[in-house]
Amino acid sequence: MKAVSTKGTFDYVLEADKELPESEQTICVCSYLTIEQVESLQNRSQENFGTTLLSILHMGLKDVKNFFDDKGEPIKLERDQSKKADVPGVGRPWKSSCLEYISEADRIELAGAIRNAQNLSEEEVKNSVSCPGSSSEK
Repeated sequence: MKAVSTKGTFDYVLEADKELPESEQTICVCSYLTIEQVESLQNRSQENFGTTLLSILHMGLKDVKNFFDDKGEPIKLERDQSKKADVPGVGRPWKSSCLEYISEADRIELAGAIRNAQNLSEEEVKNSVSCPGSSSEK
């Protein structure tokens, strides 16, 4: 058995961006899920898919780099200060208006990568790093 760690973050590039030059790729900075978060997801398995998917993004998505709107303006993810998250390890959920910039297909892929991050190969997890937090600077 190989020991796994939920410490630190990893960078994830969506499949659609992997063919772009590195300078144009959007980088999703993600964290590994803790055992409490995985248990919470398993308990939510009776709920609908969309709720579980959003819970994974609230738990595991930490930042997005090199992400621009249709006018070329950088998109900064922001937490919704008016709400308290109902998932472990998350103080405030992401604003829906921020997550709406990510297509449904990309949200599904990204949530899958976060959920299965401890099982991904080194090639699939780009530049795994151990840092306590991430910056939202672009």
